[in-house]
Amino acid sequence: MLATPAAACRRRLACPSVRPPPVGAAAASFSAAATPQPRPPVARDPDELWSVPSWSSAVVRPYKDKSLGELLNSYAVLRLCEFPPLVSMAPTLLSIAHKTGTAPVMDFGVKHTFYKHFCGGETVSDVLPTMSKLKNRNLGSILDLAIEADVKTAVQKSEAVSTDSDAIVASAKKTSSYILRLMKESISTASENPGSYIAAKVTAYVPPDVLLRWTNSLRLVREAFDACKPVHTTTLSDVPPGVLATNVANVSRADFLAQLQKRFPKLTSEHVSWGNSENVDWCSVLDHFTFANKALRPALVVPAASAQAGAAPRPELQPVTDATDFAVLDAVYEDLHALAAYAAETGVKVMVDAEQTYFQRAIDDISNSLCRSFNTRAAGTGTDAGGRSRVVVLNTYQMYLVDGLARLQMDHARANGPNGWTFAAKIVRGAYLVSERERAAALGYADPVHKTAADTHAAYDFAAVFVLRHLAAADGELVVATHNKTSVAKTVLAMGELGMDGDCGKVSFAQLLGMRDATSMALAANGFRCAKYVPYGPVEVCVPYLLRRAQENSTVLGGVGEDKRDLEAEISRRLR
Repeated sequence: MLATPAAACRRRLACPSVRPPPVGAAAASFSAAATPQPRPPVARDPDELWSVPSWSSAVVRPYKDKSLGELLNSYAVLRLCEFPPLVSMAPTLLSIAHKTGTAPVMDFGVKHTFYKHFCGGETVSDVLPTMSKLKNRNLGSILDLAIEADVKTAVQKSEAVSTDSDAIVASAKKTSSYILRLMKESISTASENPGSYIAAKVTAYVPPDVLLRWTNSLRLVREAFDACKPVHTTTLSDVPPGVLATNVANVSRADFLAQLQKRFPKLTSEHVSWGNSENVDWCSVLDHFTFANKALRPALVVPAASAQAGAAPRPELQPVTDATDFAVLDAVYEDLHALAAYAAETGVKVMVDAEQTYFQRAIDDISNSLCRSFNTRAAGTGTDAGGRSRVVVLNTYQMYLVDGLARLQMDHARANGPNGWTFAAKIVRGAYLVSERERAAALGYADPVHKTAADTHAAYDFAAVFVLRHLAAADGELVVATHNKTSVAKTVLAMGELGMDGDCGKVSFAQLLGMRDATSMALAANGFRCAKYVPYGPVEVCVPYLLRRAQENSTVLGGVGEDKRDLEAEISRRLR
């Protein structure tokens, strides 16, 4: 008897019940038949790892290669970072400087202090010395061109752009082609240091208003699915208390169509006719409702008058109302596809950055389309020289979001299903906490962020263990991007218990340039792959970019105390 799509989805999602294990007991939580022979861990508890001599900052000496002048500059910068009012006042000071004509003076001061510590340079060629220094410490680089856009830009564009479809598409294509040229230069530079990556922000390519509307359309699809009464539900895995459990719901195809038609009047039964079951599951819905499904597009264009079912139209919540949005996506996707193709040719990997939730569904759709094209399985074409599955594109998952863990597990299931891909992920906590909560309150929807930091930490650590468990027996890649030393230690010890060496080629760690250098260099010194996120671009572009990161993610700057102490220790050595 043939399995239904829903049954197939349940099989590929099913996994033993796993909680983020207390490290030292993790091996008992994994199937011995599916993993290599465990190795003795270097420590039994995550907090003990940093007391092991080879992992301590006193032995690693993260700043031993800096000159005394560089040490003093970095120390002054980090001291200032511990003064919160400076971060909150900085945008106002920058605005005053531009209005009074003193911006060049301020830019000069910033360039030789904060910018020098946290950024790699103004052009991609300027980054080479930074990459060389990192390479000398066995660290890779993640080159990050500091260009992004936000929802304010999106709304302004949606209200001000030309109404001529050809002109809109041409304008978007011109911008994305320009970004593609810059990013190809970044890839060429990254290839100078094998094992390096580039970071790609989809908002730099796709007009933010298009991402916003396509995300809203996908949100309506999710609302239609959730409005249906589940025929049955399967719990994928247990998670710690307070963290969202991930379930696979199956709903009646007829009920789903009825709910969809309330939101997309043009939809008919032909548009939801995939498979041969009376029920549908969320995995198959995600695979079907994608911008790449051109046959579905006409039915997803909602007449503007009915877009909000009688409510006052709000640009922030409006779905796709014109086929021009799909034409823009097609034109710009060509450049994103070309970017990934060039990266594959040069041996560089592309990390698609996560951004705000009001763009994220569209970004995931684009990123997973790239993964499907370039992250080929061993049985298919395009494998690497060793005949293994190939990874070119990594999607990013934000674990401070309530649905972050569920999205990761769903995408993992889709990747392991029919017509899937080699799963590759970067996990982060998240960098838009303030704006996410402010927007949710202003527009009256549920806060998408976990209520407590403890819930975020639990989700992050569980996500790492979830992916590691599968990588122990399959191809793929995980980038553990975090400044949290406990999460780093848990991952290191779990890898050991799973028999995964630091240079297994499946796991990397990442931190920002100028932050948690002792953690990065301890990882590299002990044989683990680690890379530093290296933002670059003109000072006037990078400074606002860095300020947004600082304002949105104050916990990052809250960790400079340890870096400052390591700097003090190195300065003391020089002055003895």
